[in-house]
Amino acid sequence: MKKIKSLIACVASLCIVSTCAFSVSAAEDNNQTINGPATTMSNMEDLSNSVINVTVATQPAYQAVATESDAQFTGTAVTTEAVTTSAAPAESSVDITTAEALTTTAAGLTTTEALTTTVTEITTEAVTSETVAPKHTNDIVIGLDISGSMSGKPMEAMKDAAVEFCKYTLKNDPNARIAVVPFDHNSTVGVSLTNDEAALTNYITSLDDGGSTNFTGAFDTIMLELQTGTGERKSVVFMADGLPNNGVTDYSTEMKEKYAGKSYGSYDLGALKVDNEKVKPNANVYTVGFFDSLSGSQKDRAVALMKDLASDPVQYYDADIDTLKEVFGKISEDIVVTTVAYNDGNSASAETQKVTEKAADTTDKTNGTPKTGDTRSAAPLAVTAIAAAAVVVLVRKKND
Repeated sequence: MKKIKSLIACVASLCIVSTCAFSVSAAEDNNQTINGPATTMSNMEDLSNSVINVTVATQPAYQAVATESDAQFTGTAVTTEAVTTSAAPAESSVDITTAEALTTTAAGLTTTEALTTTVTEITTEAVTSETVAPKHTNDIVIGLDISGSMSGKPMEAMKDAAVEFCKYTLKNDPNARIAVVPFDHNSTVGVSLTNDEAALTNYITSLDDGGSTNFTGAFDTIMLELQTGTGERKSVVFMADGLPNNGVTDYSTEMKEKYAGKSYGSYDLGALKVDNEKVKPNANVYTVGFFDSLSGSQKDRAVALMKDLASDPVQYYDADIDTLKEVFGKISEDIVVTTVAYNDGNSASAETQKVTEKAADTTDKTNGTPKTGDTRSAAPLAVTAIAAAAVVVLVRKKND
């Protein structure tokens, strides 16, 4: 009779285990999402403790506890150390959690709450996160003509315009970098790429005029400086008050045919060749013609040359003493506005990519594999452990 009762108790245990396994399987078939590994494993451990809670009424003289050597099972942190058995032929009673409670617990493991919370977090982050522009976008080099013909008021007007250009640009794009390359028959990097407004202002105001005009040398120096920069966009602002009369010459058939009908001299064509091959392929070029001292065909030729040197003819600006500061302001505004649009576009793309990657990562974790903590893989392990524990009880009962 006692053996029959023990057998009935163990059969009941196995039935409840089967109910648990069925509930978990049904949840998976309905494409429900199981909570994260920490919560699930905790719930499963509690579940295992509640499913197998075997209490055996024994006489004190015959009471014994199963030892680690003959009753431990360690598959998923579930052991039979909590199972107390008796070697005496005493009446046994088995207290097992009901199938209804077990099913409720298993159902609690199959909720979409975790996925909903994660998606909400992603959406909130995408809406509330600040648009982070690249830390350094613009490298700008301003080439300033300081030849002898710039002496007097033209020189002072150019200095004021260049200083205002630096102030406005850095105020509206603090992460821009500006360099200054003054040129006459020689050229040099007066200030390397920097956002130090004071350094730029101090250098520009200290410039002196003198010498002839060498465009090709200026372009070479400008490109060497741009190559040291790390900006994603590069711009050149090139200002001159006349035609080049020094530097590299070019009067090849190729260049003459390319600019036929424009009456360019060899210095003009030399400057165009360097600009076409080195500068414009790597930077957005703005040009400013400050031609107060020129007139007639000579001025027309100078204007045509500066338009051809620009990346686009509309990026050429004609200026005089009264309008030079305004012209530099327009160029600065155009660079800043273009940069803002560029940064906004890149930031939106980066944010979209970030949200997409996070959503993909969330999908991987909820649909999961054992490597990402898939709780659907953990649940069968726990059920197996519970069944194994029940079998141990059955065997020990049979032996008794």
